[in-house]
Amino acid sequence: MFKILSRSPSSIRHATRRIMQAPHRQLSSSKQNLGFSRNQSTSALMVEDNEYSLPLVRSGTDQESNEIINSIKYNSALPSVVYLYDDFGSDLFELITKTEDYYPTRTEASILENNATEMARFDDETDGDTRNFNHSIIELGAGSGKKLPPLLDALAKIPKGATAKCTYIPTDYSSSALEENVNVYHKGRENVEPFCGTHNEAFAKLSVRSGRKTWAYFGNTLGNEDDPVPFLKTLAAHCGPQDRVFLGIDLATNDGKPVEVINRAYNDSEGVTSRFILNSLSVVNRIAGLDFKEDNFKLHSKYNHKNHAVEMFAECIEPCLVTADNGMEPVRNFKKGDRLFVEKSGKFTDSKIKSMLRDSGFVQNRNWTDERGFYSVLEVVPNVPKTATKSC
Repeated sequence: MFKILSRSPSSIRHATRRIMQAPHRQLSSSKQNLGFSRNQSTSALMVEDNEYSLPLVRSGTDQESNEIINSIKYNSALPSVVYLYDDFGSDLFELITKTEDYYPTRTEASILENNATEMARFDDETDGDTRNFNHSIIELGAGSGKKLPPLLDALAKIPKGATAKCTYIPTDYSSSALEENVNVYHKGRENVEPFCGTHNEAFAKLSVRSGRKTWAYFGNTLGNEDDPVPFLKTLAAHCGPQDRVFLGIDLATNDGKPVEVINRAYNDSEGVTSRFILNSLSVVNRIAGLDFKEDNFKLHSKYNHKNHAVEMFAECIEPCLVTADNGMEPVRNFKKGDRLFVEKSGKFTDSKIKSMLRDSGFVQNRNWTDERGFYSVLEVVPNVPKTATKSC
């Protein structure tokens, strides 16, 4: 039995201190061999007898382990951002969103709050109409879902026919994030059906639901992709002709958004972002049987003007040899200053948004932006001829 940590300002500071003081997770070989089930109820940010509990992550398959090792050897990079988001990493990211300089989450939340009533309706609906179709709002990578209450509240106010139902489906790879989603931010809300799994698993299982669907991909998560088009093409392929997608888009530097604003967001003074990035080293340790030591690395994070992206690396500060199989297989000899790419957060220009949507099979329908021009939430729809029918 566990209690999810509350989110008052004092508890956030307390959680941050405890996370920053928690020991780096160098698990024993017996723990590394334990499996992890996505359906298992786990939480990385829990308080039980005032002790901080650290999560276990499943050991990887041979194929996954080899992919990680080869990417570190030959590409100087982790192969996927998924290794940032074990339960512990997911909770670290939640703390990042509460740091003073991290503007994306607060700005996106304000856009949703200020425009929830308009966003709740499909554009072919009229205010006051009774909705006679089922509607699923599927939030991909939902995490805690803390930004959704204004939109879900607005959806709940729409008059509905006797058989019409609106269901919120938060999806995430982290079970602890979904537990917080359901038990904290959406406690007591009707028709919440969390789904724990990957995006592809969510596409396969949720695209066949009856009625119209709103797929939501917030948090500028598209910016983590080298090329977001393949992901969006897959999403478009799973959209019905009357579905829509909300995309959270962090805008590139412009006249009102200096680069200093972006750099500060990814270099918080408390060091939570650093811990978040370096935690991925412990995750790949457990999955691929490596022996990274977080203390040998630091965060290097900076905006790249050419790529319109913040690029985040684990930079070696102490020469070290990383091995696999209990030291039997050398993987990479890191020298001081060597960098391992972990994640990027791409920012979007108008031209990039237009080409991205065109190439992925979507068209922009509506757009909501904050008053500073930092961030946008786009409503996009599949690029197919519209029908006259309002429900399905």
